[in-house]
Amino acid sequence: MANARAGFSGRLIAVIILILAIGAGYGYLSRKKQAPSPAPETTDNSGREQAKPQDTTADDTQKPPAQQDAPQEKTQAGDPYAGWKTLTSAAYNYELKYPDTWGYLIQNNDEFYVEFGPGKPQIGQGVLGLDLVCIFAIGFEGTDQASSTTENVTYGSMNYTKQNSYQVSGGEKNLILQTFNFDFPDWFKNSHSYGSDQSYYQTSCKGGSFIVRKPINADILSGILSNFKFVQ
Repeated sequence: MANARAGFSGRLIAVIILILAIGAGYGYLSRKKQAPSPAPETTDNSGREQAKPQDTTADDTQKPPAQQDAPQEKTQAGDPYAGWKTLTSAAYNYELKYPDTWGYLIQNNDEFYVEFGPGKPQIGQGVLGLDLVCIFAIGFEGTDQASSTTENVTYGSMNYTKQNSYQVSGGEKNLILQTFNFDFPDWFKNSHSYGSDQSYYQTSCKGGSFIVRKPINADILSGILSNFKFVQ
């Protein structure tokens, strides 16, 4: 009887231990199933671990403020003479520009000699004159002698001979006249006449002049000389 009870008690304890072991195993498997799996690590051919792939869902087109492309500033040099007026001569086939605050006066209603200057200048009172018939002459009254210097210069598409004329009196040398002389194109000399002289521009007057009669701003002078041209 005692042996039967001992055998029953032993079997009972074994069953309890088995039930507890099954419960513990079930709980362990449940926790393992719920835990997130770590990201797989890759290795290259050398067996070294490679970096884990980065999240690429962010917008790659958005750059940090310091790396944003700077705006391209378009700068174009404007025409410095855009506001100037234009004088076009159909009779003598030339064109030039002059400041919008300046005016001009044509001598004897002919365009072979024109005076330019601030406002509306009078003949002989302008700052700059344009002579296309070689009529301009100057005397050196009251002077001991006169001297001049020449220099070849280019403004725009025009070539000029710059001539400075000086008055020498009492040992002093003073600039009294400055001209910018230019040649007429061959087609101009062949197609124009002066009065009844059909060969005037081929024999007597082969070029014209800008005459600086008074002090003039260098930029204005350069603008007028640069924009002067013959139009065929």
